[in-house]
Amino acid sequence: LLWLLWLWLLWFPVEVCLQRFVGWCWKAAGCCNQQAGGVGVGVATSPSGNKGQGRASTSAMSSSPADSKPALSSLLWISGYIVLNLTLTFLNKALMASYDFHFPLSLSLWHYSCSAVGALVTVHVFKATEPAKLSLAAHRKLFAFSVLFNVNILISIYSLDLVSVALHQMVRACVPGITVIICMVWLGKQYSRGVLLSLVPIVLGVSIYAMKGELDYTMFGILTTFSGAVLASTKGVVTNQFMVGSLKLHPLDLLQYMSVYAAIQLAIMLTFNGYLQDTLLYLQEKGDNQLFVLLAVNGACAFTLNIVSFTANKNTSPLAMNIGGITKQVLAIVLGIVVFGTELTAFSVLGILVTTAGIVWYSRESYMVKLAAMEMAAASSGSKS
Repeated sequence: LLWLLWLWLLWFPVEVCLQRFVGWCWKAAGCCNQQAGGVGVGVATSPSGNKGQGRASTSAMSSSPADSKPALSSLLWISGYIVLNLTLTFLNKALMASYDFHFPLSLSLWHYSCSAVGALVTVHVFKATEPAKLSLAAHRKLFAFSVLFNVNILISIYSLDLVSVALHQMVRACVPGITVIICMVWLGKQYSRGVLLSLVPIVLGVSIYAMKGELDYTMFGILTTFSGAVLASTKGVVTNQFMVGSLKLHPLDLLQYMSVYAAIQLAIMLTFNGYLQDTLLYLQEKGDNQLFVLLAVNGACAFTLNIVSFTANKNTSPLAMNIGGITKQVLAIVLGIVVFGTELTAFSVLGILVTTAGIVWYSRESYMVKLAAMEMAAASSGSKS
C-alpha cells in the first residue's frame, strides 16, 4: 500500500510537468506560425481563398493550449483508475492471504452495497449532482445493465475452474480487440490504422507472459472464457453509452442505480444457494477488528474505484479503459517482482517489454488522433468566424 501511495503521489507533479510541457509546445508552435505569417499572407492573396486557411491555422494554434487540458484530464482519470484498480486488487489478495477469505461473490455483493450507499449519500445528501429523472424504460435498461454486470462476474469466476490461469489471461488479453469489433459493428466507430496495429503487441505481450504457465483447457472451458471476454467488452461499451448516449447519465447516477439493482439480484441468489449464510458464519467464527477494518477499507476503495472508472470511461473510451486494465496488470507484475520478490523468467521479461511497447504505441497513436481532431475543430471554428 505504501508503494501504491508513493506512485499515486508521484503522478501529480508528473501531470503538472506534462501540462506545462504541452502548453509550452503549443506556444512555441504558435510563435513559429506567427513568424511565418508573412508567407501565409503572400499565399493568401491568390484567388483560391487560401487567406482564410491561413487564419484558420493561426486560430488552431492559438486555441490548442486550452484544448489540450481535456486530454490531460482524461489521462489523470485513467491513471487514477489504474492506481485504484491496483490498490483494490492488493486489498482483495490481502483478504484471501491473511484471513483465508475465499468468498468472491460475497465480496462482490459487499462492493455493490458500498457503491450503492456511497452513491446515494453523495447524490441525495451532499448534492454532488442533480438526481436524474428516469422513465420506466430507462429503469429497465439499467436493470438489464446490472444483470450484465452480475453475469460477467459469474462467468469470469466459473471460467477459472475450467481452464488454467495462463490460458485465462491469454483469452482475456483479447478484450481490447473484441471492444474494437463491438464499437465498429454496433456504433459505427472508426479507428486509425496505427491504433489497430498497436493492439497486436499488447495482446502478444500478455500471451507471452502467460505462456510461463501450463495451458490446461477443454473446448467448453475455452468457449466459456471467451464468452466472459465478450461480456467484459460489452460491459465497457454499454457503460460508456449510458453516459454519452441518449440518457447522458452522470457517473454517480449510473453507479447508484446499477449497484442497487445488481446488489439485490446477487443477494437473492446467494441467499437461496446458502453462499451468503456460509460467509456470515465465517465472519462470526473468524472475524476480528482488523478484518472488519480491512473490509471497510476494501468497500470504500471499491466505491471510489467505480466512480473513477465510470468517469474515466465517459471522458475517454471503452478501448482506453481496456488498455488501462492491461496497464494495471503490468504494474501488478512489476510490483510483485520489486516488492514481493516474485520469480523472474525470460517469458516474464519479454512479455512485460512487448506489452509495455504496445501500450506506449497505443498512447501515442491515440494522442495523435485526438490532436488531429482538435486541430480540425479549431480550424473549422476559425474558418466560420
